[in-house]
Amino acid sequence: MNDKLQKRIKGEFFTKKLFVDQAHLYISNFLGNDWKEKYVVWDCCCGTNNLTKEYEFDNLYLSTLELQDINNINANCIKFQFDFLNDDYDYLPKSLKNLIEEKKPILIFINPPYFKANPKKGIDGTNISKTAIGEEMRINKFGMASSQLSTQFLYRILKLKKINPNIKIAVFNIPNYMTSSGFKIFRNSFLNEFGFLGGFLFNASNFSDTSNRWGITFSIWDDISNKKKNEFIHDVLECENNIILKSNTKKIIYNCDGLIKSNMFFKQTKEKKYILLPPVKSFITIDENVEKPEAGNYDAIGYMNNHSNNAYQRAMIFLASSVISTTAGQAITEKNLYKALALFTARKSILPNWINDKDEYLAPNEQHEQWEQFTIDSIVYSLFNASSQQSSMRNIFYKNKFWNIKNEFFWLSKNDIMLLTKDSYVELYDDAYTQENRYIHDLLFGSKQLYNKLSQDAQDVLNSATELLKKSIQKRKELSNQYPEYHLDAYDAGYAQLKLVWKEFFLEEYRIFKKKYKKLEQRLKQNVYILGYLR
Repeated sequence: MNDKLQKRIKGEFFTKKLFVDQAHLYISNFLGNDWKEKYVVWDCCCGTNNLTKEYEFDNLYLSTLELQDINNINANCIKFQFDFLNDDYDYLPKSLKNLIEEKKPILIFINPPYFKANPKKGIDGTNISKTAIGEEMRINKFGMASSQLSTQFLYRILKLKKINPNIKIAVFNIPNYMTSSGFKIFRNSFLNEFGFLGGFLFNASNFSDTSNRWGITFSIWDDISNKKKNEFIHDVLECENNIILKSNTKKIIYNCDGLIKSNMFFKQTKEKKYILLPPVKSFITIDENVEKPEAGNYDAIGYMNNHSNNAYQRAMIFLASSVISTTAGQAITEKNLYKALALFTARKSILPNWINDKDEYLAPNEQHEQWEQFTIDSIVYSLFNASSQQSSMRNIFYKNKFWNIKNEFFWLSKNDIMLLTKDSYVELYDDAYTQENRYIHDLLFGSKQLYNKLSQDAQDVLNSATELLKKSIQKRKELSNQYPEYHLDAYDAGYAQLKLVWKEFFLEEYRIFKKKYKKLEQRLKQNVYILGYLR
């Protein structure tokens, strides 16, 4: 493995000079223009000295793991090889130890590696994140933070601050240590010793060979005079042609510590009785290799895969008619239907980007005047999203028996379908004849008559879908004959099934439908912030 690839796997990224210069400017703004003279500056993972070269310091220490990097550094400093995550404190140069123990003002200025072990993606981290500091963090039950190298660096600095309370930090890092619930235990310890002063956020693609989907923060941490532990406001910096564009945009980077998260807001207590159901991977795919005993809920209207709790994981959110073969699958029942579908809308309507990707979803304000309308319109939104995988299947074989999967999210009545198919589509007619109306139909058109409470744009979407369904009956029959695995003969086939017909034979009408859906989505996503799901 070449050196460049090895560094990439470890999460070591070259820091561009324009962001280094910006970091120096921010440190001057918060710690004073004389910080290079006033503070002992230590880059304990200096690599090739990107953060401090071309600047003069009165008292600079540079250390890193690789001896080759140390030998290549030409600077007015004390440089030494030191494995910050493994080597003993006594291995530090005596002069630096004295400065620490004399409680001199010290600024640790770093861009640590961001590697995080992820066995599910084939990144086990056996030889990378397994360090002495990581092991200490695991023993002390620091959870996810134990396997991320950057938080291991911060944890060791936290240990040094126990010796010298005058240590401050200026760090480039991914912002999950400030936001993610998996880092809560680490964050509690860190924020008891360090207070946020300020910083900036920029796109990770400004590091070579990295994705543009996530952001990097530069943050300055002082003592605990700033006791705000939930919000850390960073300036957003955009870069074009190697020039930082000045902007007044600010990003609130926040966590849910001490607050109610959205995934807990709609989650209900498990019932005592469960049923075995065929677990699904998609609208027509049963996961044959997974058995989830007692996973199905007798009262379930459907199921939601509610993976993680941040904007970045939007793609993992989907709805289904049967048990979902992941640990994130949760039952949707009459008790939590509105909350579940509103959360689905809140998570799917917001596109993740490098600015919001670590944003955590909070419990919304149910007292807000727009809450009720949002929940009602979310019913329609949840029927026709690309991740609306609710489907209907007949006579599928699983665990030595045949099963029928109903789609309780179907919005028309059995009589509506029977009238459309009486003389033209026998299989669909017969299926409707033997079935009952589904839950969402009764909710919209039954005693509650929620259809009349839908906003105009939600009604437009539902009406457009109904017209497409009616118009496509005969082509649906043709496609069903060609592809019986689509289960289009089921009267309550869901959007994921129906759109196969619409895209094949009614593309222009389907495009018009999609425009109406997009209009609904544009309005609903504004309420995601108004209602407090996101900040």
